[in-house]
Amino acid sequence: VTSAHPVASLAGLRTLMEGGNAIDAAVAVASCLGATEIGSNGIGGVGWMMIYHAKSGTLTALDYQGWSPYATDRALYRRPEDNFYGLLATMVPGSPMGWCAALERFGTMDRASVFKHVIDICENGFALTVNNARALTGAMATPLFDYPSSRAFYYPDGQAPHPGKLHKQPDLARTFRALVEGGPDEYYRGKLAEKIADFCQANGGLITRRDLADMTVEWVDPLKMTYRDYT
Repeated sequence: VTSAHPVASLAGLRTLMEGGNAIDAAVAVASCLGATEIGSNGIGGVGWMMIYHAKSGTLTALDYQGWSPYATDRALYRRPEDNFYGLLATMVPGSPMGWCAALERFGTMDRASVFKHVIDICENGFALTVNNARALTGAMATPLFDYPSSRAFYYPDGQAPHPGKLHKQPDLARTFRALVEGGPDEYYRGKLAEKIADFCQANGGLITRRDLADMTVEWVDPLKMTYRDYT
């Protein structure tokens, strides 16, 4: 199980060495990737997962793409950039529920064992790569830099970071600890949900507590076709 960042890849390898299976390792990598490859899919993101279960010979797909908030309206998107930057562009997060659903159905480890790696990375830090530093520097010209909480989180020194700088994310570590302890319910219906919804509502976003509480993921049969002898 590999990723774009060696620290995230190492988390997957460690999970396998500790007795986890491929799904445990994939979720470990996904969670760490959001913390280390800044700008990639994180705990506020969405996605899909296709899983082949060798023992039963079945192939299934997990859709945790998320959806648009109930209040979404085309009239709100007056500028092209509103589709890409800022809270109007934010979908209801699906990753936490999707990761936990995959672990519950196909994993062999509990949440604490899988997410301990990302918690360790966030608490103790990792060295920013050239790509990390470039992404954070570029984000200073986007609405991300408009929010005091984002500036404190990504730019604790108040300036563009340099490659090799130790980057810690204690708030993100606390979020993952809450997910470990309370599961998806904490993220979608608990105190984390309240913080997410309240922040969005206070800063021009659309996500509400109802949006988070109604979030679901879906197990589906993958679309398939045959070509000669191949499916």
